[in-house]
Amino acid sequence: MWFVLGYTCGIAGLFSLWFEPAYFWLWCCLGIGLLASIVLRKGFLLPLVLLSGSLVGFGWAGLRAHFVEAPKLFVSQTYDLTGTVFRADQSFSGAPRLWLSDVHLIGLSEPPARIRVSIPKDLEFIPSIGSRISVSAVLSAPMPKSDPNGYDFERAAWFLRLGGVGYARAPPVLIGTAPDTLRLKLDRFREGIGLFLKRHMKPRSAGFAQALMVGDRSDISPEDLDALRASNLAHLLAISGLHMGLLTALVFGTCRLSLLLTFSRMNARYIKKIAAFTALIAGLVYLALSGFGIATQRAFVMVGVMLVAILLDRPAISLRSLALAGLILLVLQPENLLHAGFQMSFAATSALVVGFEATRTWFQRRSSTLVREGGAIVLSSALAGAATAPVAAFHFNRLILFGLAANLCTVPLMGLVIIPSLILACLFTPLGFGFVFFHAAEIGIDWILTVAHFTSSRPNAIRWVQSAPEFVLGVIAFGWTFFILWKGQFKWVGALIVFLALYVWSMSSRPDILVSKRSGAVGVLTENGRVVNKARAARFEVTQWLDNDGLSLSQEASAASWPDRNPAQFGTNLLVYSGSRAPKHWLPCKADQIVIAPKLNFKLSGECLQITGQSFGPYETLTITYKKTGPIVRPASKTGRLWQRP
Repeated sequence: MWFVLGYTCGIAGLFSLWFEPAYFWLWCCLGIGLLASIVLRKGFLLPLVLLSGSLVGFGWAGLRAHFVEAPKLFVSQTYDLTGTVFRADQSFSGAPRLWLSDVHLIGLSEPPARIRVSIPKDLEFIPSIGSRISVSAVLSAPMPKSDPNGYDFERAAWFLRLGGVGYARAPPVLIGTAPDTLRLKLDRFREGIGLFLKRHMKPRSAGFAQALMVGDRSDISPEDLDALRASNLAHLLAISGLHMGLLTALVFGTCRLSLLLTFSRMNARYIKKIAAFTALIAGLVYLALSGFGIATQRAFVMVGVMLVAILLDRPAISLRSLALAGLILLVLQPENLLHAGFQMSFAATSALVVGFEATRTWFQRRSSTLVREGGAIVLSSALAGAATAPVAAFHFNRLILFGLAANLCTVPLMGLVIIPSLILACLFTPLGFGFVFFHAAEIGIDWILTVAHFTSSRPNAIRWVQSAPEFVLGVIAFGWTFFILWKGQFKWVGALIVFLALYVWSMSSRPDILVSKRSGAVGVLTENGRVVNKARAARFEVTQWLDNDGLSLSQEASAASWPDRNPAQFGTNLLVYSGSRAPKHWLPCKADQIVIAPKLNFKLSGECLQITGQSFGPYETLTITYKKTGPIVRPASKTGRLWQRP
């Protein structure tokens, strides 16, 4: 387990660098780390175990970045392209979005492996998965970070082998279908399940059930989705650990009970193993139905390790099995460590394992079944909520104050009513009795949505949190892991590390000014919050800025406070010009002034600090922070890594 901790530290170290390590040294780190790990198997020396694990994680994560390398676009322009649809979802604005593979771009010899294109809303024809389409789209490279503490889409796109993103103004044209493959047949089967649910359920409930069964959220209304997020119930939509655990537990329990009743003389240990193997197969089928989503892969590995432990007569639920599941996932895809879902899954599961181990004696002394089961439900929701709260605050800048109550009112219903009802409905519909179970599932789904809307509409339901520096969450995770692994009084050093990281988070500050070259957006931090010059445009960048400020401001409300003048003046030292044409009478600026004009591409007259189009270089967003020594200008993202622009 200590080796796994070192391995994750090595991965985190690789992704925190501001330069790309040489290919040769990555192989050296991997080789030396593996050799040291083999030698240290005979003698446990904690610092050396952590170091060897770190070398392995560092080397393998760097090599993995090289192995997934694929062509990407650097010039933003209109392309005529053809490709095969392998995934469909919605964009940030709610427009249909198609993911294309087997791409051919006219005039480009090395097209990207994958392209993502948003198409116009309200089209009569939306290409299905497996369709071969032709479309004219404005494409560019995946956008780099627009905020120092924001989401790094450019890095995520690299590991998805996504080389270009953009939008099409005209509808795509269907030119054929891709050859039948096992994956394509599976995707069509998943689409068939979605249509089956829509035929037998109300539209609102069918969209929720579709997310549970096949991982497709496209038919859930934005209002319901916002309510689920604001009540900390959005995890119910993701086919992740909860659903995989409920399904496999249901199959395991049903199979084991049936075998015990049918073959009462059979060895109980063999019956348990047969049930575990059956549950493992059921989990694999559920993984295929979900479209092999990242969250579902993670859940399957975690559940699979526990079920295999039963087959090998090992403890199914322990920190050791959790560490093994994490190691498997991080060997397959080291970049998993950066995903919020991965972090929340392992934070919650580790808290549950440690919490129930610490309270086992209390539960054993309770004679009342109601007290034991009720206490387990409350404790599990409280532990999972407390463990995932820092991760959710770090990634989504919000703390859900009524999340525990909402989960207590809904999560038991998922396992007792909704999941079993949907499974039974699919089984009994051919016999004519499926409508009974569909109705039961609809009642459960309606209750969940009612709870979500009720809790999210309460005053102060969400507490907004300012973003933290990137290293803070890693330090919190290290401190928590040290606390649960160390046996002895020094374990409280881990708790101290966590509190110090939280203190650094509370003392962190935000940039005073954020400037985007691509959209010309400018955000200035004032006494009343950040004001921006774009009311609707640059929604992705501006939303990230406002969310990371920890302020519950909408883009429209923030833009309403922007001065009407152009150039806009903030005091006597800051002048912001939003236009793309220079004013006819541009006065020379003074040395103590800052002039921001991201859409102008020439040097202004005067001795002031100038932020124009020429100031950005290879960067997309610049930040300005006022210090005692003067304003400090920094890029929001770094360059020099494989996934970043040259």
